[in-house]
Amino acid sequence: MAPGARHFVQVLLFGITYLAFIVAGHALSFPELQFATFWPAAGLFLATLALCPQRHWWQYVFLATALNIATELVLFEQPVWLALVFALANGFEACCGAALLRWCHGGPVQFLKLRHVLELAAVALLMPLVGAAIGAYGLLRNDTTVSFWRTFQLWWQADSVGILLVCPVQIAFANLKTGRLTVRGFGKNFRLAEAALVLTLTIAVASIAFGTSTPSVAWGLIGLIYLAPCLVWAGLRLGRTGAAVNSAVAVVIGLFCTVHGLGLFAISSPQPDLQALAFQSFTLVAMLTPIVFATVIDDRQAVEEQLRYNLNILQSVLNNTTDLIYVKDREGRYLLMNQAGADLIHRSVSDIVGRFDYEIIPAHLADGVRQRDQLVFAAGHALTFEETAQLENRKYWFLTTKSPYRNTAGEIVGLVGLSRDITQRVEQLEALAESERRYRTLVTSSNVGIYETDRDGLCKYLNPRWAELTGRPADFGEEHGWVECLHPADREPVARAFQQALELGGNFEMEYRYLTPQGQITWVYGTAVPIRDEHGVVTGYLGNVIDISDKKRVVLELQASEERFRRMADSAPVLIWTSNTRGEFTYCNLRWFEFTGRTLEAELGRGWLDHVQDEDRAACEQAYSEAAATQSSFRLDYRLRRNDGEYRWMHHEGTPKLLSNGEFRGFIGSCFDITDQRRATETLLRAKSELERHVAERTAALQVANNQLHEALVEQARAEERLQQQQAQLAHVSRLSVMGEMAAGLAHEINQPLFAIQNYTAGILRRWSGPDDFSPELRDILAQISQESNRAAEIVRRVRVFARKQLGERASLSLNGVVQEVLQLLASEIRKQHVEIKLALAPHLPTVLIDRVQIQQVLVNLIRNSLDSMESLPARLRIITISTYLGADEVHCQVNDAGPGISAEVKQRLFEPFFTTKRSGLGMGLSISRSIIEAHGGSLQAEPTTAGAAFHFSIPLLEDQADDASHSHADSILG
Repeated sequence: MAPGARHFVQVLLFGITYLAFIVAGHALSFPELQFATFWPAAGLFLATLALCPQRHWWQYVFLATALNIATELVLFEQPVWLALVFALANGFEACCGAALLRWCHGGPVQFLKLRHVLELAAVALLMPLVGAAIGAYGLLRNDTTVSFWRTFQLWWQADSVGILLVCPVQIAFANLKTGRLTVRGFGKNFRLAEAALVLTLTIAVASIAFGTSTPSVAWGLIGLIYLAPCLVWAGLRLGRTGAAVNSAVAVVIGLFCTVHGLGLFAISSPQPDLQALAFQSFTLVAMLTPIVFATVIDDRQAVEEQLRYNLNILQSVLNNTTDLIYVKDREGRYLLMNQAGADLIHRSVSDIVGRFDYEIIPAHLADGVRQRDQLVFAAGHALTFEETAQLENRKYWFLTTKSPYRNTAGEIVGLVGLSRDITQRVEQLEALAESERRYRTLVTSSNVGIYETDRDGLCKYLNPRWAELTGRPADFGEEHGWVECLHPADREPVARAFQQALELGGNFEMEYRYLTPQGQITWVYGTAVPIRDEHGVVTGYLGNVIDISDKKRVVLELQASEERFRRMADSAPVLIWTSNTRGEFTYCNLRWFEFTGRTLEAELGRGWLDHVQDEDRAACEQAYSEAAATQSSFRLDYRLRRNDGEYRWMHHEGTPKLLSNGEFRGFIGSCFDITDQRRATETLLRAKSELERHVAERTAALQVANNQLHEALVEQARAEERLQQQQAQLAHVSRLSVMGEMAAGLAHEINQPLFAIQNYTAGILRRWSGPDDFSPELRDILAQISQESNRAAEIVRRVRVFARKQLGERASLSLNGVVQEVLQLLASEIRKQHVEIKLALAPHLPTVLIDRVQIQQVLVNLIRNSLDSMESLPARLRIITISTYLGADEVHCQVNDAGPGISAEVKQRLFEPFFTTKRSGLGMGLSISRSIIEAHGGSLQAEPTTAGAAFHFSIPLLEDQADDASHSHADSILG
């Protein structure tokens, strides 16, 4: 986006947001005050001016003023002059506050240090005083019944809260590069998760703290106490931006609830003035405290990072310098040694620190080191020594400076040493002396003519070889005599070139001839380089001349050979070329130019690649590069454009050119047209591909037929297996039918003794009903016997009903009560298996129309299954959780255990009749339980969990209860 368009969008967004903040400020106000509790537009106005360039201020001020006047006239029907006063107050406050902040910061506002936070807080408290005074005066002039000080206080508090709420967030996001949302430590995913967790907790706690309608100040204080850790957490962990956003969210929630009469501030006082003051005070603390925490922590971390950076630099200097740096105490014990010193004696730094010289170097060296240390301690100032040491059969020279270091009392407590290895310099000086000796020997015995001149070109020295080349004595060539030894045709060019080198201070290089007095011509290659002093001034020239007469003869012969090669190549029927080591053509024969229709200048260098097809050019360059790297032959095919514009396939071969000494000088190669050959090959390949395709299609068809036959056989085997399973189940059902008839008969027989137990128990309780007839414990036992015998009779009756397929009796019962009854029935079994039962029963659960015994049977079956699944677990891990809750039109119950869970395969067949995972089970429990629940109009399901399994069933409510529950459920979702 262009800068102008981006700026226009920014101004437009400011206008929209400013208008929305004006409306929000009036909407979130106490109706009794008839005045805004907080004014977010003030914060947006001030922060925008503080962040944007001053040359754009007039645009934002004009837009904000227009919106202020328009809203006061249209929405609040204020007089024109009063709207102008309000706009003046807001504009003056924002401009002065932004200018003050920019002056404090020296430019655009940054939210990086504690000083910045305190400056913003000061501006938020001071600048609204001016705007409040102007606005209160305008309201007083418009309505004399208005209290100036009350209006002034409310205006000032509203603008201060707006600035503290909006400015930190806006400035923090504007400086997101340096005030970014950071969570200290851990990885990126954890940081984002922690930020989301803090914001979620803040929203939840703030909603609970401020959203309560309980008329209790203590409850509100508890909410604020729990909200404080969330705000502090954000300040400590999320940085300035995260803390500002988190606090702003809490303040907005608090304001919304307070305005609507909820929370601590609303219930603590019936006076709106005090409510507003309390909320505004909370805003001041909630916004500033976390941001101050975050800023202080960030400042401290910045200082620590700088210290670490400085220490790393110092450590890097110590470890990377080639000089030996060490620190000792007065006894000679090493307190510090850098890596260079440790490497010299082949020890680690940790092995040196804490040791003495006698422990790490030979005794004769340690004696000298210790003596020099004592000299430094005695002198009390730095001393420099030149030391030698024989280490590992090599002699080292060191230039060492040792300085005493003192404690805070000025006492010398040790020394700091810096030893520079000058072995190379000493050896170089010795080598230089040896080199000078060798140079003298070399100059006098060299096979190369050597001479030296002054800065004016006057020859000062000529060696014996020069005299041999010229046929004259050496002293003949001194001063300008050397020019007389040149061939007459070369004197002027050589003298001119040498004079030019003298004037420019450059090198001299030239081939020329000497003519001896006997008339013999000697070709030489002469060079001379300037001799400079320490200031770079040329003081003379040192030159040499090499006899190249034999080389000249070879060059002439080579030129003749090259001419013969060109004539032969031009007459060849193929394209011939030569290149240098970089793949740049240096020669093309006549056939090449006839093929391409181009000139020699166009083809030389890399110009020949211009006629190569674009798709093949990279392959050509790669082939040349790889062959040059290995100095080997190469071959490749590519398309080259002929002079008629047609691209022809060329076979390109290159062979490396190697001199007799093995030096690589490039390639020589040839090209010939293989277009017709490739076309014939492509025709054969297409025919082969077509044949292979026909064979593949026939093979694929046979494979499909084989697969279909295999699938049919597999399906037949599966059908036979299912038939066998159905036959086994049918036989099992027949046996169960017989058992049902037997159960009905047994129920009839058991009824008689049960009836007698009931009668005897009832008779005992009626006959001996006095308080002294039985002890309370015995009376409770008799009552329990009566209750259990009645239940046994009911179970027997249900068995008869089930066996005869009769419907049971249903009653309106609480599902929570049925759960409690089942737990009493299974209490001994639960205790025996050391299982912990956790209940999460919903209070005030509506009753449902159920058969008590059948639902008890379902719960008993589910709980016993859970008990069986946890037999292999340690006792401390055996936990069953039973929960009930109300849905839209159903009552739900869920049984969770901590067993091994349910696999996907088992889950598919879990409710099938006769399917069981137990060794002794019939596989009918869950099937019957589902039938019972479905007979009640509900559903029974099983799901694996992260730690165990969960069985869940639901029972529908009566129609009137379902309507009430639906409304209650909707209300809970909405509010």
